[in-house]
Amino acid sequence: MKGSTIAIIGAGAAAAAAGIALALSAKAQAAPPPPSCSCPSGEVCQNTDGSCPSGYFPDPNNAGCCQKCVQSAPCGCDEVFDNVLCECSKLVPAIISVPASVNVYPWWMVYYDCNNDTHCRGFEGANLPSCQFKSGECNSDAFLFSISGKVTDSAGHPICNVPLDFSTSLSNDYTGTIPWTTPDGYFEGEWSLGIGTPSETDSEGNFTIDVTQNIDITATHACCDPLTCGAAENVRPMPFSFSITVTIPGTEISMTFIVLVNNTICEWNNYTG
Repeated sequence: MKGSTIAIIGAGAAAAAAGIALALSAKAQAAPPPPSCSCPSGEVCQNTDGSCPSGYFPDPNNAGCCQKCVQSAPCGCDEVFDNVLCECSKLVPAIISVPASVNVYPWWMVYYDCNNDTHCRGFEGANLPSCQFKSGECNSDAFLFSISGKVTDSAGHPICNVPLDFSTSLSNDYTGTIPWTTPDGYFEGEWSLGIGTPSETDSEGNFTIDVTQNIDITATHACCDPLTCGAAENVRPMPFSFSITVTIPGTEISMTFIVLVNNTICEWNNYTG
């Protein structure tokens, strides 16, 4: 019996020792108390690692104190205010936003006076319900349209003054000609294109690409009497497409999109027989 009593007492002592060890371990792992300091009103103590809480930065005049970050002046159009550093930080371009595709719908006319062997052409307008051309009303107007884009950082902040490079699938990048022939073979010609590009983004991170398109007649062929061949007016859908790539030089950031030009040619023959 005495031996059993000693064993029980020994086991109890061991358990008590283990409990004390666990208590000490838990106390060692407990979070340290909040730092204490004497800071001016409106300021807080630095963290135990010397850093400041979010929205605060070290007060150079009071050691161990952090003063609230207050933006005293606006940032530039290529900067954003950093509440941790309490200063304007440069934005880093990450995204070029442009439409995946651009669709435009210009209407053109070509006119051939078979009796006098003369021809002319012109721009009628965009998104028209039908041909508007009247005999003899030729013009040299071009079709103008613009494509807009934007450069931002990964968080969506627009960035100004970002340099830009452009390339296209046209023969000379910024100019090009595309041949066309009407299905009846009476007219042959070419579309001429000119693309104006900016050198950098504007103050709001935007950029605009200006496109000029015109139509030229390069050849006319045998006239056809409307009484034999049909109406003097023929409506000819003649679409074409090209691509534009926008790149930020010195980076791998680029974006390519397609421009689909849904041309309609209103073909007119003046033939009196």
